[in-house]
Amino acid sequence: MRGSTPHPEPAPAPLEPCLSLVEEVVLLSLSSSRIRKHHVARIAAHAHPDGPGDYHAAVTSLVDRGMLTHPGPLRTPAANKIARIQARAGRVRSIISRPAPPEAADAELLVLLAAARALSLPDVIWHMKAHARIASIGQGAAIPAAVTALADELGTATMKELAERLLPPTREDLHDANFAGRSNVSAALTYGPGTWC
Repeated sequence: MRGSTPHPEPAPAPLEPCLSLVEEVVLLSLSSSRIRKHHVARIAAHAHPDGPGDYHAAVTSLVDRGMLTHPGPLRTPAANKIARIQARAGRVRSIISRPAPPEAADAELLVLLAAARALSLPDVIWHMKAHARIASIGQGAAIPAAVTALADELGTATMKELAERLLPPTREDLHDANFAGRSNVSAALTYGPGTWC
């Protein structure tokens, strides 16, 4: 119909093998700090008790599936080819770039990866897109359990507040800057205050 608003493409389908939320979060946050990845794994596990119960249980499950190699108790597990890390990270980027509010497990995955500081945001444009997607959660759909749990824990009353806590808007004078090769990117994309988040 002429003049109608185009509908966004459907959300990207989950990758095979399908994982529980806590497994997916753990797999995509391996390089995050220990306290963050354990904390977001706990939130995911409590929101979805049908999966592994915590970070260690998720790692064990992923090792049993052949997706991780665990080199030792004090070392970060390494992802194997079957884990399809690049494809899974690409799916998260598709969620961020899709101009529609993320829903259900996609919303939970996006928010928990942001809390773990495990989102790959190469520049300020991607940062702004991710911020907008988190702020839009709940528009036209229920806010899923893990998102609600994180928002409650951080004391944020709205999704906009949650987005600003996880991915604060960048300074106005840096809004349209080209950050390629600039050392001040990390300063421009700092996260909010808090004991862990």
